[in-house]
Amino acid sequence: MGGFFRKISIIGIILLVAGAAFGQRRDQFELGDSQYLGFHFDDDFLFAPNRDEQYTGGIAFEYLRAFKSTSDTKKLLNPFGGGPRFWTATFGSDLYTPYNVSDSLLILNDRPFSSYTYLEIGMIAYDQSQQKRLSGEVFLGIMGSDLPGQVQSFVHQFGESAPANGWINDIAQKETFVPNFRFTYQENLARFKKIRLLPFKWLQIGSVAKLNVGLYLNSISAGLKFSGFNRCPTSGVAFKNFKLRTDLSDEKTDKLKLTYYFQPQLQLIGYTTALQSLPWLNSPYFLTGDLINRAVVMLEAGVNLEYKRFRMSYTVQARTKEFIKYRYDWHSWGGVTMGFSF
Repeated sequence: MGGFFRKISIIGIILLVAGAAFGQRRDQFELGDSQYLGFHFDDDFLFAPNRDEQYTGGIAFEYLRAFKSTSDTKKLLNPFGGGPRFWTATFGSDLYTPYNVSDSLLILNDRPFSSYTYLEIGMIAYDQSQQKRLSGEVFLGIMGSDLPGQVQSFVHQFGESAPANGWINDIAQKETFVPNFRFTYQENLARFKKIRLLPFKWLQIGSVAKLNVGLYLNSISAGLKFSGFNRCPTSGVAFKNFKLRTDLSDEKTDKLKLTYYFQPQLQLIGYTTALQSLPWLNSPYFLTGDLINRAVVMLEAGVNLEYKRFRMSYTVQARTKEFIKYRYDWHSWGGVTMGFSF
């Protein structure tokens, strides 16, 4: 999406028609209120080197609402037996393109044009000390919608952008239902207070594991999350094997809450329809399994800001090449999240 003015235009246009990244951003913030409403926007122009290809951008509208009761006896709805729980809902759409969006001919040895528009419904559960987190999500998705390509074509009329003629080669030639499921488990492992030479008061280390199953993506990933806080993180409970002080009576509470984080992960991919298609999608072009890199390194870093009920964050993400023929070793992009809790 080359061209500064065209990039700015896409934000406003997609806000009206809706599109989203296949991943929620509300979990960047400490969920202490009963409801959250937010918006997340991804694009490669938000971070260098600004290459309009691969994951070319997305947007997410997210809503979260707390359970009224924490005493549900059904284990499926209360896996930790009494901690905070939240319902979640997200509407969005991913866009993926090869390096040349203007060519109406098939571009071989690159990824296909594809989009995924979906409604996500899920649940997040915490244990009572809020040191463990488990979420399950259902994605009611559609591939082959004309809307993402039409939005990109409209936006490319501005500035010096090339026309987006390649969407006639979308990996799905008509709207097709493609559901998926995702399960995520996070656990805090260690927490340290007032480490010298670092620009934050608390350092927290946690583990992350994620499973995607369905017709859109089958993968498993695991990694660590390093978080720095300018205040004590949620819950004053000490971690086993670390004698951290639980008396926080002298801990000052800043009105402006800042969190810095870095999250490296390794993802093992079994099947990805955005690259490999499905037999009933009638794809004009797709990548065969022998061209797919089954192990992908994912890096994510960002800073989160919380002031009263306002939430905002900036993130940078990078992935190693998802298929053998990709000409670069990494693809990177930036993202912005804004929202309110109430």
